Amino acid sequence: MKLTPWKSRATNTPTPWWVVCGYIVLILYMIPGTDFVLASNNKAPASSAVGLTDEERSWLKAHPDKLTLFFNTQFPPIEFISESGSFAGMGADVISRIESLLGIDFVKTPLDDWNRHLAALKSGECAIKDV
Repeated sequence: MKLTPWKSRATNTPTPWWVVCGYIVLILYMIPGTDFVLASNNKAPASSAVGLTDEERSWLKAHPDKLTLFFNTQFPPIEFISESGSFAGMGADVISRIESLLGIDFVKTPLDDWNRHLAALKSGECAIKDV
């Protein structure tokens, strides 16, 4: 599958798809009332705000090994490895927020092979994609 840049109607200048994704993430952060917006005291709301059932919460606690996230190490500003060696970027911010809301921690694993990443998502080896 060949990815082609999205073209703005205002100009014929191609806009890389990752720029469009970045704008979408920023918009989600700014929309009041969504789970992406931090509470006014800069703390995540109570985990009950997510609306998981007791069964879903029990599954998350019983299967921490299933909460694997593969991420690209060289795809700034979306996802990359920081100078300190940790997962960074807008995707990392979104994942951090999800972890905060659910009270879980994903096992973050660097993987730059996109085809392997898609296969891992399909097979269940990887639980989530950041952006």
